[in-house]
Amino acid sequence: MTEPVHASVVVLPNDWPIAVKITILCTAIAIALAAALTSIGYYQAAAGLAVQADKEIEADAHIVETMIDDWHQQRLATLALGAVSPAVVRVAESGDQASATDHAQALAVLGSITQRNPDVETVGVMDRRGTYVMDVDPSSLGVSGPQYDFFQQPMAGVEFISGVTISGITNKPALYHAVPIRNAAGTVIGVLRTRSALTTVTGVEMTSAQGQAITSSTSAL
Repeated sequence: MTEPVHASVVVLPNDWPIAVKITILCTAIAIALAAALTSIGYYQAAAGLAVQADKEIEADAHIVETMIDDWHQQRLATLALGAVSPAVVRVAESGDQASATDHAQALAVLGSITQRNPDVETVGVMDRRGTYVMDVDPSSLGVSGPQYDFFQQPMAGVEFISGVTISGITNKPALYHAVPIRNAAGTVIGVLRTRSALTTVTGVEMTSAQGQAITSSTSAL
């Protein structure tokens, strides 16, 4: 005897009970809302980290700028102190005609400047014509450099800080600092200048760059 065949009943969404429809709709809305809130939270967090990173980088750049400015000012202050030494003034004014005592005392002042400032490669006295009449580096003696800004500006009474410059003596990158040397009447009669390596400045900038790289990578997580 053949078993009766039961036809399957398909319930269309339109035929679902109202309670089922409400349940499904609420579930869909909840899922969409959760996804939206998660996305908004992520982007807000990412934006907050980016702002924080920008502020940290800006603050770090300001610290670096301040440190380098302080370094420059320390070089100028040291030179200004040396430029008022009576022996240095007499050597700048008289050159070879200055006494042996003046030469010894002035050279001691220049040597003290290099000893207190490890970055300073050399320090020298230029006369009013721009010729080196004294320098801790003997190869500079007699060299003339009236065309350089580190001579012209101090001769005009202005302290000078160079940008990174290729040294005409060593052919290597260097920074120059220079101040006017004045006689008792206040007349500029020469220039006291240093040539410094970039060791400190490069070290500060590299430390800053490493810190910024760490900050940037952290904010990208």
